[in-house]
Amino acid sequence: MVASPGKLSPESCRRLAHAAAGLVVANAVAVLVGGWLLDIAAFKSVLPGLAPMKANTAAAFLLAGIALWLQVEREANRGSRRVAQACAVIVLVIGVVTLSEYLFGWDLRIDELLFLDPMATGSPGRMAQATALLFALLGGALLLLDCRSDWPTVVLVLSVFAGAFLALTGYLYGTDSLYAVPPYSAMALHTAASFAIMSMGILLARPERKFLAVLLSNTPGGILARRLLPAALFLPPCVGWLRLTGQRLGYFDARFGIAVGTLSAAGLFTALIYWTAVSLYRLDQERERAERKFRMAVESSPNGAVIVDRSGRIMLANAQMERMFGFNHNELLNQPIEMLIPDQFKEVHPKYRAHFFESPAVRRMGAGRELYGQRKNGSEFAVEIGLTPLDTDEGLFVLSTIVDITERKAAIEQLQRHQSEIAHVSRLNTMGEMAVGLADELNQPLSSLTNYASAAAERLAEGAAEPTQTREVLGQIVGEAERAAEIIGRLRRLTRKRDQPNTLICINELARDVVALTAFEARRRGVEVRLALSESLPMVLGDSVQLEQVLVNLVRNSFEAMESPSLRERVLQVKTQLCPGDVGKIEVSVIDSGVGVPEECMDRLFSAFFTTKPDGLGMGLSISRSIVEAHGGRLWAEARVRHGAVFRFTLPVPIGRPVRAT
Repeated sequence: MVASPGKLSPESCRRLAHAAAGLVVANAVAVLVGGWLLDIAAFKSVLPGLAPMKANTAAAFLLAGIALWLQVEREANRGSRRVAQACAVIVLVIGVVTLSEYLFGWDLRIDELLFLDPMATGSPGRMAQATALLFALLGGALLLLDCRSDWPTVVLVLSVFAGAFLALTGYLYGTDSLYAVPPYSAMALHTAASFAIMSMGILLARPERKFLAVLLSNTPGGILARRLLPAALFLPPCVGWLRLTGQRLGYFDARFGIAVGTLSAAGLFTALIYWTAVSLYRLDQERERAERKFRMAVESSPNGAVIVDRSGRIMLANAQMERMFGFNHNELLNQPIEMLIPDQFKEVHPKYRAHFFESPAVRRMGAGRELYGQRKNGSEFAVEIGLTPLDTDEGLFVLSTIVDITERKAAIEQLQRHQSEIAHVSRLNTMGEMAVGLADELNQPLSSLTNYASAAAERLAEGAAEPTQTREVLGQIVGEAERAAEIIGRLRRLTRKRDQPNTLICINELARDVVALTAFEARRRGVEVRLALSESLPMVLGDSVQLEQVLVNLVRNSFEAMESPSLRERVLQVKTQLCPGDVGKIEVSVIDSGVGVPEECMDRLFSAFFTTKPDGLGMGLSISRSIVEAHGGRLWAEARVRHGAVFRFTLPVPIGRPVRAT
């Protein structure tokens, strides 16, 4: 954005409003204490011979300043707001009651409640009619400061400023009729100045309102107003005062003075207008350069870029958008953005757009959802969209950056297929390493089957078989067959190439299956396996084969870490629980009492092809981490305090957290 000359920020405006309120309060206190309590004439009248500020006038300014101070911040608490409203009401009442005294000839004795005015005549201590009128308007403006429409407040404030400016002009030119209505009291000089300061303070207290927003805007109109309005207000009176002073001192006569004053005002305004025109010209050039750079940046973007207004109309689209969607520039410009959205999403998209404009922020569109665009020919393709709000003088817009991710999705799917192949090869390699133990494990139920079948055959051949004994033998045969089938089923499940789509999995059941599958290896290595499973854990969503592979890898690594003959005990614990500090995740821990992981190897432990085993490939932990991360979890290792290591991984719980009894 191009900086605007002389522009005030909203925060600066509020600071000036606070300063105005503080100045008025300070002046009112000085008049009440220094002027009326201590009877110092300078505090009452500023200069000898000028009208004094009445005590009730100073009190009204004190209340008005407090009301403005408390209302500058919109976030003021309810108590402060009530005090401010009460002060504003009192100011309004003082003005209205005093006007009523003048209009109806009343004497309600409010004029000398604070101090007596021994010099006053007619109506002792009573403020001037113009002062009372301006207080009534000022009190109304303070009460309506946060009115839904800002025009009532603006009209009242500008009326107060006009009356104050008229009185100040009268003092500047020495014209009593502009600030006094004989035979009543006149408006004091610092009274008029306080009214002018208060009116400016009220306007600055709400810089976001339309009236002041126009003056503060970074538009040619706002810049022109900030330059010319002060000049229009103050140059003519100042030039006129200089002309009149020179004429009174005898430097020139009235005709020459009028001519000089007119020419001076014209010359000053001409210079000011030209200076403003030069500034606006430079600003427009800067704007054009900035717009050209912005358009060039948008056009040169390798991604599609489109700017949309609040109503959803396309204001700008780059060449990549045209190539991506198949439309030309004229077909896109000023058209609804919904023309680029598939039919099934067109109805709901305006709601999402309205929500973005209510709380604009840089973010991705449709986080967690797959997004699609629709080409001119009706075909759909996967996209990724980033949203950036653009706050401009013409209003709020959104810059949408669109990326065609069709090739990326295909590459990710190809990578996932490759990872699945690698994981399958790793499982086969694991089964190859476990082959001897698996043969021993299967040999037991098969041998039992042979023995039971042979015994049954012999009894039948001898004719000595009884029904009860036969049933017992057949039951033993069935049990051993089921045991063998269970072992074979686990092997088939672990070695098959592809599991069913992700399903809900009971992590405790999976842990039990892994412990059963590796039980023969645990016995062969002399390892005691303990289960510490939390009850009623939520189900997790995932591929049971891949998660089982992760747990098998971790368990077998722990077995190998406990091979050292010097170990007094070989204990492995598989533990499940809700993740501490995050009940939306399940944590699985494999804790061993082995030799542990060297500190220098901890950072590289999960790197591909890194291994501490002489005959290892270094792929097991790397594949395991990839599988866990693909499930939305995390896998890491920790060293135990005394000896051994802990491998932990987390898995997210689906929304709704279905629970399965354990």
